[in-house]
Amino acid sequence: MNIGCSAVLIVVLGCVLVTAQDCYSPMLCNNVPSWGKLPGNIQTDGNVVGSEVCERQINKLNDNIANLTERAAALEKYFDDLEKQHQYNITKDATTRNSNITLSPQPGKNTFAETDNTTAALRDIDETTTDASTTGEANLLFYNGKEFIVLVDKIRYMMDAEQECNDRGGELANIYDQINMDRIMKYIREDIMADNDTIKDFMLGMTYLNTMGQLYLQNGSAISESNFAWVIGTPYTEIQCQGCTSMILRVQKNETDVNNQHFYNSRDQQIYALCEKDIE
Repeated sequence: MNIGCSAVLIVVLGCVLVTAQDCYSPMLCNNVPSWGKLPGNIQTDGNVVGSEVCERQINKLNDNIANLTERAAALEKYFDDLEKQHQYNITKDATTRNSNITLSPQPGKNTFAETDNTTAALRDIDETTTDASTTGEANLLFYNGKEFIVLVDKIRYMMDAEQECNDRGGELANIYDQINMDRIMKYIREDIMADNDTIKDFMLGMTYLNTMGQLYLQNGSAISESNFAWVIGTPYTEIQCQGCTSMILRVQKNETDVNNQHFYNSRDQQIYALCEKDIE
């Protein structure tokens, strides 16, 4: 069909500056892509702008392209992180149960010092433990219908730790609230750590998607990071620590060192592990 020559929009209508004087615009001539030479001077509100208009438009186009490229890269990174999170989740035990535990957060509690009344409360809660140990035997805690198993026989990467928990009928543990965290840390200090121990780190089943700043339980349920105490300076952002989505519980023998214990996020590493299972 003969439609003559007409200008078309290609991404963003603009000019191509060929020389300091010549300016061209994309055209369709009888349905054939072509270029049409613009007049040497273009009148705009009585001002002669000529090829300077083309230069400005090209500069704007370059800026827009750079901005879109940067945003596209950020989106690609975001979806890549989501895919990694998805792949991590599907490697977990296919029988992972949805937790019915009611969370009991302590709003605003973000340091151990703010929860120093927890110790007294612990005495009112029944707990059963085995002999502590350097022998590698499992040590048990109970909280809100869950049995916690502290594995200190050897250090493991996450996949091996998850398998060990599965073999014991459970999975890598969640920490459900600050009281739960304080009880486990108290038990580890008093019944697991030797007098000359300083720090022990434990792999958890929780994850922290640091591209979004969101903490998740083992079953994928979101939970607020502000419900818990963290090692000072954490959680790490993606910029600070790329791929640091694993959740670690750090326990200091010295409970007064509040800045270097509790939660932190990290890459996978060989450390001890904490499992949980339903109380039968």
